[in-house]
Amino acid sequence: VTLGGNRDGGSGNSMYAVIVQPDGSGGGGNQAPNGVIDTPSGDQVILVGESVTFAGTGTDPDGHLPLTHQWNFGSGSGVPDATVEDPGAVTFNNEGVFTVTYTVTDALGLADPTPATVQVTVQSSSSSSLVISNLTVTSGEPYVVAAGLQPGDLVYIDRTFTFTSVPPAVQGAQSIRTANNDKSSTGTVFLSFTVNEPVTVYVAYDLRITPPPSWFGDFTDTGLDLVSTDVPLRLLAKAFPAGTVTLGGNRDGGSGNSMYAVIIQAEES
Repeated sequence: VTLGGNRDGGSGNSMYAVIVQPDGSGGGGNQAPNGVIDTPSGDQVILVGESVTFAGTGTDPDGHLPLTHQWNFGSGSGVPDATVEDPGAVTFNNEGVFTVTYTVTDALGLADPTPATVQVTVQSSSSSSLVISNLTVTSGEPYVVAAGLQPGDLVYIDRTFTFTSVPPAVQGAQSIRTANNDKSSTGTVFLSFTVNEPVTVYVAYDLRITPPPSWFGDFTDTGLDLVSTDVPLRLLAKAFPAGTVTLGGNRDGGSGNSMYAVIIQAEES
């Protein structure tokens, strides 16, 4: 920027002053802030009346603070907008698929041009009447049937490992929380339970166990992984009719690595 003198000739009076203000158009001006959704780490599938925990982080390369935060939870969700960085647990009472948007705006009024988004699918609580009962474990460990599988859930009853990523295809499903102390279990009859309708059973196992136990032979490798703070667990799937489901031990012999987890999902009619 080049400016001239205070006059073309003669004696001057008072000298001018200069004010410089960003024009908000980029280049050397104001740069846009950026918002990132920290939690959840990916798309979610839940039942009506359940909640999802939201947290974000806003930054501005120019340091034009304070930032303002705007969370929109999707048209038709019935959830009011939030204006804090970390809204926390948000309950969805309407069924549908909702795009949640997090927009950060800097102190000069410039908003993030590409707001962060995550999709929340809310299913009717009446969409499945699946009941899992008669849970029996050869080791005697007190396995737990858990509802609404989501990132952040515990993997085992006897460890603090949690799931960090759950494939959308199985989010919201019922699961059986096993014990990692059973990682060296063997045999073709180790865990059994009863289901009241046809289901797909997913066994999530530690790929470090080679070869896998022989009873996996009629399961299908989905290519999907449950990611945890321990190790990734590969999802194998098999359809079962209503009645008793029997699963084997974690390996055919030797010492185990991590114990498998179990997910049960009602088949679509």
